[in-house]
Amino acid sequence: MHHVFVDTNVFLSLYAYTDDNIEELKKCVELIKAKQLKLYIPSTVNQEFYRNRDKKIFESLGNLEKFSTSLSLPRFVDHHQEAQELRDLLKIINTKRSNLVQKAKAEIIARELAADKLFSELTAIASVFAVSPEATKAARLRLEHSNPPGKDGSLGDRLNWEFLLEKVPDGSTLHLISRDKDFASPIGPNVANSFLAREWEKRKNGTLILYAGFKSFIKEHFPDISLAADVEKALAIKSLVNSKSWQQTHAAIAILSTLTPDISDEEAKKLFLALLDNSEIRAISGDGDVEKFYQALLTDHWQVMSADEYKSVTELVEDPIPF
Repeated sequence: MHHVFVDTNVFLSLYAYTDDNIEELKKCVELIKAKQLKLYIPSTVNQEFYRNRDKKIFESLGNLEKFSTSLSLPRFVDHHQEAQELRDLLKIINTKRSNLVQKAKAEIIARELAADKLFSELTAIASVFAVSPEATKAARLRLEHSNPPGKDGSLGDRLNWEFLLEKVPDGSTLHLISRDKDFASPIGPNVANSFLAREWEKRKNGTLILYAGFKSFIKEHFPDISLAADVEKALAIKSLVNSKSWQQTHAAIAILSTLTPDISDEEAKKLFLALLDNSEIRAISGDGDVEKFYQALLTDHWQVMSADEYKSVTELVEDPIPF
């Protein structure tokens, strides 16, 4: 289980032009559902998100509204056909831009942007928790002592930090995703502030790791997941490959059997090798569900194996379509 805190600035960046796109947030949603990720959302983050949503959208929409296609052509090219064609194209572009702005504004007012829907889903499945009076008192004391995180005179990130110290289980690694400098060291955006890292080690007996965005966190801990739809498959493959019991093997097979058409050659090769290398899988290769699953893989992916690997696999599972 990964314990994760996402700063408000990262959620708001979904309305702007950043590397953290909607697909990355979808992956987080699916990982929470799969109980691979525990996301901590204090009420302060929820309130700050909605407090700044309109401003962030206005900044992004402003760039589109200011987009200009005005073009002055010298009079001496007027007689050319291309000059009129160019003016006609510019009119079409302006009309398309105007229509796009109007549609976007309607979705903004109705709170139907993709980021709106996903943030709502995220807060629903992760839940939003109030910051306790004790955490608030500790944050005020932190502010008085000018201790990080947060800017001078600001209580926001200090409230979030005290919330995390209170809520995250002792001994846990905290994966903190933030775009601003409040949690970071001057050394770099992916290096946690040493005061905070040391405090987490002493008070929580854990490690603090900082990321500048969703993408870097997902890439480091879930590299096999390229799309949100891949989450269930990737986790089931990992569970089967690393199976430590017959029960775990059967559970992973139950999930993968419904996803067989989506398994790639590379993934099939990994699963065939798991059958050969993992004694927990090999020991029950004759069980109906295991045999049926691997026979389906053999039907579609037998060619990914070497001759020796194919021979070893078919000694455990009969090929339904032999040579």
